[in-house]
Amino acid sequence: MMALSQKQDVYETMRDRIIYVQYEPGMLIDEKEICRELGISRTPLREALLRLKEQGLVTVYPRFGSYVSEINVLDLRDLFIVKKNLDGLASELAATRMPDSALEHLTRLVDEIEPSRDNGDFKRLVAIDQQFHEAIHDSTFNKPLNDLLEVIRYRCRRGWFYFMDRIPGLQGAAVHNLAEVLAAFEKKDSAEARRAMEIHVSCFIDAFSKLLER
Repeated sequence: MMALSQKQDVYETMRDRIIYVQYEPGMLIDEKEICRELGISRTPLREALLRLKEQGLVTVYPRFGSYVSEINVLDLRDLFIVKKNLDGLASELAATRMPDSALEHLTRLVDEIEPSRDNGDFKRLVAIDQQFHEAIHDSTFNKPLNDLLEVIRYRCRRGWFYFMDRIPGLQGAAVHNLAEVLAAFEKKDSAEARRAMEIHVSCFIDAFSKLLER
């Protein structure tokens, strides 16, 4: 029986290659070549592809193969509208439930924003945003909400990364208003935490809405 860790490793490798656009939208996934490269059988790869299909990152055409899903700007804008509401709820819940260790983690992440921005390290800014959101999601202690967030999390992240250099101002959107979100958590202010998070996610909605208006 294959170790669960190997299955997870294959899934995460494929997921990250799609999210960070190493695999371009619309690309045919060469299963034979990937199995050779990773030194695996087709079983863990196909299980990973099935999981990625469920997350909207892979499209499977019977008899033709698996392809990296295309990116539709209208769908992406609408996904961020959903994310705004779910992340707002997550922040509202986490404000009074967050452990001190998670709050300290958020503080360290916010402290990294300016140095990373000054160094032009946009990949690190993406990672800061990712870790910031995941710490909040974990602090809700609400599995149904986290399951819903996971459905859209990676599609949103891929869309942001894909358009990062194509839409002015989108690079900074990842960390916009995070200090205000942190301040609300420090005060355990649920309403303010929700408001600050919704402002943060609205930056993405505005950017993609402007792209649709062109």
